[in-house]
Amino acid sequence: MKPFLLVLILITCSGCAIIGNLDGAMTLKDLSQEKNAQHAYVQGHDEQFARLLKQLQAPDGLNRYQRKASLEQEFGSPILCKNENGVERCLWRKIVDPAKSQKVYVYFDAQGNLFRWEKL
Repeated sequence: MKPFLLVLILITCSGCAIIGNLDGAMTLKDLSQEKNAQHAYVQGHDEQFARLLKQLQAPDGLNRYQRKASLEQEFGSPILCKNENGVERCLWRKIVDPAKSQKVYVYFDAQGNLFRWEKL
């Protein structure tokens, strides 16, 4: 009888330990999923930026993308845009390690039409 009681107590206590740590385990699972989503986002953004750099090497450059919306649709959203004196200056670059990344600045007029770009 005593061994049965001892086994019953061990099973009951281990079940409490599992339930007590369930919140922590679920938090770790959520953190892992968030990290995977962030990695996928960064990888997708960097692939779009690589396509933008390749397009800039073409003879026509960005001439076929005359509107900001079409450029964003093809190459993703810029890292940031600043509006200065009616001219919007948008920056495309890699997300990770910006100091080592090439930078592409695209300039749009007030109507969202591309009128200039530069690669640094």
